[in-house]
Amino acid sequence: MSNRGVAITLAAVFALAFPAASPSASGSQLRGDLDHYFAELERIHPDPYHSTSAVPTGGAPNHSSDTSPVTLEATGLTVQIPRIWYEKHPGLPGVTVEPDVPVQMTAADFFAGRDPVLRKAQTTRVEPKSAAATFQDPQGDAGTAPDITSVTVSGDRTGEMSFSMPLDGFDGEAQLFVAIDIDGSSATGDRNGIEVVLDARPGGSVRIRRWNGSELVPFTEAATSFSYTAGVATFRIDAPYLGLYPFIGFGVVSVRGSSTDAAPNSGSYRYRAAPPLLVRFVPPRPVAGRRFTLRAPGAAYVSCSAVLGGKALPRGCVWKLPRSARGKALVVRVVVDGESRTFRFRVR
Repeated sequence: MSNRGVAITLAAVFALAFPAASPSASGSQLRGDLDHYFAELERIHPDPYHSTSAVPTGGAPNHSSDTSPVTLEATGLTVQIPRIWYEKHPGLPGVTVEPDVPVQMTAADFFAGRDPVLRKAQTTRVEPKSAAATFQDPQGDAGTAPDITSVTVSGDRTGEMSFSMPLDGFDGEAQLFVAIDIDGSSATGDRNGIEVVLDARPGGSVRIRRWNGSELVPFTEAATSFSYTAGVATFRIDAPYLGLYPFIGFGVVSVRGSSTDAAPNSGSYRYRAAPPLLVRFVPPRPVAGRRFTLRAPGAAYVSCSAVLGGKALPRGCVWKLPRSARGKALVVRVVVDGESRTFRFRVR
């Protein structure tokens, strides 16, 4: 079953077992765990194959939790006060994580042993989300620096990428920086995990610096431009020369004098810098005695490996499954244009 099928089925099972109206403590705990699971999945893998669920989650992606009882001295009443603020997905508003493919669950399906969620996952092709994404930042926290309230990123690592943000008054001694973590890892780059920094001033001057292992130095291989038009500041960069990974981290900082505004206020935003990995199997499920093929339309590089019943199959993306494979586990690992994914099946 693909990751998409697993995620969507888990949501259905939890929703059936612990409906939102349930007062049970164990149900609340499990719903909370599911909220964390999908919020984290949406943050790390913001593409339709990982964020799809059956029903909206029972809680917000960012919320307070882990309550402790406190007795009020004046009344003797005991109230529950949250001790922790969970911010799983900075900038994501709302009181729930909405599903990409909603599925109506019924009691009839449940008691008949039918799984409409799994059936939907197997038969629905989810179109990729837009390549553009907008990230929010609080207003009014910039002092005299240009106030960053949102950042829109578009493009991917195969062409031009842009970072755009509305700014009120980018002039005088103001500066604007975009810091990029090209591999989404804090273990590489400078102390904050940054490998590339874009730096612009009013008038359109822009420079790019890249981490060389010990410091950020000028980098001229990637063409970069900056514009400030109609109150919108935009960086454009020739992304293929940066060596971006499928997911990048980034942040934006504006400066004027001693005032600064960082977006986000802490940590970094995450953006998918590569199109979602789109593959399909023919037939959709492996069948003993038949050929099983992986296809990746439009991919420049595809590599496959498979293990059947604990034994490796010949390398390649086409496998002739023996009749004796019926009932055995088949694990397929796919690498498409540098991004990998593992699929698990049971041979029919």
